[in-house]
Amino acid sequence: MAANVSLKPPGRFDFKRPDAWPKWKRRFQQYLTATGLDKEEDARKISTLLYCLGEESEDVLTSTNITEADRKKYDSVVEKFDSFFNVRRNVIYERARFNRRDQLEGESAEQYITCLYSLIETCEYGTFKEEMLRDRLVVGIRDAAMSQKLQMDAELTLEKAKKAIRQKEAVYEQQRELQGDGSAKDPIVVEEVRHTRWRGQKTKGGSSYRPQPKRGGTRGSQPCMRCGKTRHPTPDKCPALSATCRKCNRKGHYASQCLSKTVVATTQ
Repeated sequence: MAANVSLKPPGRFDFKRPDAWPKWKRRFQQYLTATGLDKEEDARKISTLLYCLGEESEDVLTSTNITEADRKKYDSVVEKFDSFFNVRRNVIYERARFNRRDQLEGESAEQYITCLYSLIETCEYGTFKEEMLRDRLVVGIRDAAMSQKLQMDAELTLEKAKKAIRQKEAVYEQQRELQGDGSAKDPIVVEEVRHTRWRGQKTKGGSSYRPQPKRGGTRGSQPCMRCGKTRHPTPDKCPALSATCRKCNRKGHYASQCLSKTVVATTQ
């Protein structure tokens, strides 16, 4: 079956960036498979490889002292390029890039995870690859609370860390959708704000009353926090202003709206 070469090949390789070779090589292999060129003879695959790499590819291949016999074998040619780029790659520099990579502001968890996977490819951590990914992910995420929670898990694995971080971000996105204004805060912060709305407050005169949860509608449609009835046009119209609470014996609100935990006995 003839190869289908209508797909666009990978862009030319930047020989000044030897660290990009593994990623470019994977992309090229995908191109060979997608077009069917991987089933072609080695001579055609080698020609396609050198053409896609760019003009410098011939000189670089020659500089590796490849034999005439190996020059006709696709796998041998690729191995020569592997050796050429590996010698020029600074592993210490690659590891420094990986270990200094934190999640950026506005960067999603998925984008950050993908970036870490890309950076670690040139770090040569071997069997420690998953552990290094886990540690960098836990330390580098912007959510300090989530980072601390993950660090406390003695049995934490890379997969568990990724799952927890993705779930947290999913909850955050759901909150954004429910609020509808695109300005949602972290779900934990949102919950704290809701709880605060129910806390008791005191007036300058020292009287206590029950604040009502925030509802939609106009100010006039919300209950009065002193008498519990429909809010009045002006505060001085509230009948509870002159009333004395039968629960705390303070003036300015009805007993039904009182937050005091102490019941004051009244004389008959």
